[in-house]
This record gives sequence, C-alpha cells and structure tokens, in this order.
Amino acid sequence: MQKQRIEFIDLAKGICILLVVVLHVVPSFEESIMFAACFRMPLYFCLSGLFYKDYDCYGSFTLKKINRILIPFIAWYLIGYSIYYFGRAVMPSNREATFHIYDVFVQNEIFNLPIWFLLCLFWCNIVFGGIRKLTKVWYLELFAVIIFASIGWWMNVREAFNFLYIGSAMTSLPFFYFGFMLKRSAILYPDYSKKKSMIFFILSIAAGLIVALIPSIPPHLEYYTNRVVAGSPAGIYLSAFLLVAGLLLGCKLVGRLPYISWLGRYSIIVLVTHMWLRDLIFSGLAAVSSGLGRHNIVVQILCLLLIVTLMAVIIPFCRKYLPYITAQKDLITVNRSEKRYNETI
Repeated sequence: MQKQRIEFIDLAKGICILLVVVLHVVPSFEESIMFAACFRMPLYFCLSGLFYKDYDCYGSFTLKKINRILIPFIAWYLIGYSIYYFGRAVMPSNREATFHIYDVFVQNEIFNLPIWFLLCLFWCNIVFGGIRKLTKVWYLELFAVIIFASIGWWMNVREAFNFLYIGSAMTSLPFFYFGFMLKRSAILYPDYSKKKSMIFFILSIAAGLIVALIPSIPPHLEYYTNRVVAGSPAGIYLSAFLLVAGLLLGCKLVGRLPYISWLGRYSIIVLVTHMWLRDLIFSGLAAVSSGLGRHNIVVQILCLLLIVTLMAVIIPFCRKYLPYITAQKDLITVNRSEKRYNETI
C-alpha cells in the first residue's frame, strides 16, 4: 500500500521551487522578494531532515541516497554537458568553451547550475547518517552537527574552494538537523492544536521578517559557493529557522493548493529541467524577434508562465520514461524482497 502523502509538505516544496524558478527566470524580481533568500534553500535542507529515516545498516542507507540523490545528479550532469557540447558543435559561432565536463571538480559554476543542490544534499544525508549511527544521545548529536557546521564556516572564512559542494553541505547541516528536530516535536502533526499552530505561525513569520528586514540586505548565503552575501552566521541561521518554521506552519494551516502542491511533489523534476526550458524559450523568442531578448521583463514573465505550464507535460514524461534519474525508482537494489517506500526529497 502506498503511503499517504503529507499535502502541506508538498505545498511548502511547491512554493519554494516556484521561488527558485522565478528568481532564475525573472531576476529583476529578486530585489522585491530578497527576504526569500533567507529561507528558500534552508527549507529544502529542512524538509530532507524532516523525512530522514534511520536504517539498521548504514550501507543500505547510503545505497538509498545514491539511488535517490547521487544518481540523478550524475545523470543530469552528464546529460547537461552532452547537450552543451552538442550545441557548441552545431553552432560554430559559439565554440569558445565556457564549461568543461570536469567543472564539478574545479569550480562551483556548472552547466545546469541548480543540480548542485542534489550533490550537496547527498553529503548532508551521508554525514548526518554517520552521526546518527555513531551517537546515542541527543547532545552528542547536536555537538557533532555544530562541529561539522563549524568546518563549513571555517572554509567560508578561509575562502577555501567548495570542493564538490562539501563546504555548503557542512554549513547547511544545521538546517537539515532543524528538520529532524521538527519531526521529533509535535508541532507539525495533524492532531496538534490549530490555535497554537496559528499563534506560532504568526510569531515565527513576524520574528523572521524582523530579523531578515532590519538589515539593508537580508542575511543569507550564496549556498552553491558557500559564501556569505550579507549578515552573520547567527542572523543567517536565526532568520532561516524562523521563516522555515513559519512557512511550514502556514502551509499546514492551508493544506493544499492543487497545481502548486503537485509541482512540489515532483520538485526534483522542476529543479533539473527548468533552466533548459528557460534557455530554449529565450532562444526561441529571440529568433522570432530581436526585440524579444532575455533582458526584456515582459519576455521574462512570459517565459516564467510557459515554464510553469509546460511542467504539466514535462513531469508526466519524466515520471514515465526517466524514473531512475528523477528519484521515482531505485536503479540499484541489493535485496529485491525489501519493501520499497516513497521518500520525499
């Protein structure tokens, strides 16, 4: 029997993946919703921690994460660079290389950049899984998370190269742990008081916005490079914890918004495909008219609407024909008799 989905989690994921697409397609909106940078990426780490599951065997746990996170990253990375090199071959005027197949080992800017999150999330899971396996009490668990986060911040301060996004994973581990701790609490469960949920929602959002908006630039990281854009570690974590908690509670109160929740359910597909759609649409519009360039705000909004609409076709296609590289099915199995379960990432 398939597990019943938690609809407000899909809604939270849908809201955040839409914010990701909006800011990648209509960058001029970034200034208007700059505070969203405080919680957009932390929410995804938090949700992964919320759905973290212990395994008796660390090897089985690692294999699950390889199937659901690492294999999609590798597949879409190779597909992306294959398309990139093909494009260079058929367009002689654009043969000067700006990307290389080995980019992930030498720089943080890669082709189809949003997939960096998958590799980073894989490290978060592997590290936290190890912590859970080795620690038996909560305070040692918390201490270990702080130690690893400190390593990430040391890399940040020293401006060390964020190799394979490991530094980003260490810095983001507290967000993952925050989700795990929310799972241990009762606040997100269905039988929790609706009145208390509303109170905590209002308080969390209000406090989070105060922390985020008092500075001229909201405190946040550029997560894929592990570099501070604005603020201190305390401001970055506090604003993220408050706004993430508030958003989750708000989504719990709302429950479900049909298309947005559906996009959230398959957010990994939206994540790995929306940049390609963006470039394809921009190129097509530019070919129709020289005045329809990607810097035109009307063109950007039109592109955004087309991407969101086309997901109604892209998502079913990927689910049916590409399930092993979109976290819908496991490619590698050890024990075929093991009961499979759906896991949200």
